Amino acid sequence: MPISETYVVQYLLQASMSGGDPVQWYEKESDGFAAQNRGIKLDFDHIPTRAGGRKHLTLSCGMEKVFISEPARTGIFTEKYATPDDHRLAHLMRDLWTACRRQCAARRNRGAEVSNRIRESIFQRLIGISVSEIERPA
Repeated sequence: MPISETYVVQYLLQASMSGGDPVQWYEKESDGFAAQNRGIKLDFDHIPTRAGGRKHLTLSCGMEKVFISEPARTGIFTEKYATPDDHRLAHLMRDLWTACRRQCAARRNRGAEVSNRIRESIFQRLIGISVSEIERPA
């Protein structure tokens, strides 16, 4: 039985949100994300169209590539898709996009916190304040 696109996107979503060994997404200069997992290069892009933007996931290994695209909506004013599978895939791709954004934002924020601690530590050493002096009650 072949592995479906929906299953692959769901796997990537779970792997991106897991606490153990998650897929590490990085922001690209363009509107998108990139990662590597088990020797497979992952490129996740948002491509704007006249009917609204759609997500496109490219999986590549060497010269071989597989493309997974967010299904197009068939409804004009409603969120309607050709099949229930298309509906599920579209929602999974949007959820994966959100997970990528959150993962990158969390790493950016964590980086700022770490650099602030390093900055403070260097400043304290420079002016001769030890940690024990700061922690003493007045």
